[in-house]
Amino acid sequence: MKIGFVADKYKDQDYRLLEKATAYLETRGVEVIYPHVEDRYGSIAPLGKSYGPWEGLDSVLSLGGDGTFLYTCHKAYSLDIPVIGVNLGKMGFMTEIEEEDLEESLDTIIEGRAVVKEKMMLDVRAYDRGGKEIYADYGLNDAVLFRGSISQIIPCRIFIDGVKIETIPSDGIIVAGPTGSTGYALSCGGPIVDPNLEMMLITPISPHTLHNRSYVIEPESVVGIEIARHYPHKPQFSVDGRANVEVDSDVRIEVRRAKRNIRTLSVQNINFFRRIPEKISARGMIDG
Repeated sequence: MKIGFVADKYKDQDYRLLEKATAYLETRGVEVIYPHVEDRYGSIAPLGKSYGPWEGLDSVLSLGGDGTFLYTCHKAYSLDIPVIGVNLGKMGFMTEIEEEDLEESLDTIIEGRAVVKEKMMLDVRAYDRGGKEIYADYGLNDAVLFRGSISQIIPCRIFIDGVKIETIPSDGIIVAGPTGSTGYALSCGGPIVDPNLEMMLITPISPHTLHNRSYVIEPESVVGIEIARHYPHKPQFSVDGRANVEVDSDVRIEVRRAKRNIRTLSVQNINFFRRIPEKISARGMIDG
């Protein structure tokens, strides 16, 4: 069995937990791989071992918070590698394993007792006025159009299955999958959705209107977002909080359900809604 690790070097200082997990797995005869990663997750070979490929991993664990988990999902998705997260952050809505349960959880994984669950992914693309694709990505949480450094509100035109629904002057628009309901969409007043459901949420960010409601739509719908013509600025756009891309009124963004779900592992029988109050309370304890 081959298990990979992606660690946040800021949350797992000196790779203390990574070394502990590696040593434990190797005593159980498991080959541990540090797959190639970038950005803040880039230096994770603290035991003098070299990096390895993503290909061939039986599963991969993220050590960090929800951001580390999303990054790991992004890398593992194309290879259909199951992912599970170890929570070293404050909230960890998507990470299932707590540090004190790590060894027991590793036993569950290597003994084949972990449950494989599938979660809906978003397929996000952007097109220029001539219909040429200029951006494509996949996301587990959400796709977000937002003001960035612009002070003016954005006139966002919303389409569902090619039909214009309304223009919402706001700070932006969030299109979230069920897993992303507890992310940015929740902060903007969106509903809390069971992550095992299949649907999409459209939630405005600080809308300058007399209503502030999310749209909950079927998963096979296609959501279109355009900026009203003649808007002089370039807002930003991102998927799962990754690199921001500037867009303008010549760009059309489309979000739909991806053709394939991502596979995640579960080692505990956790009631999602029972955890919500605890996780929300943790937000108030984050150091500024």
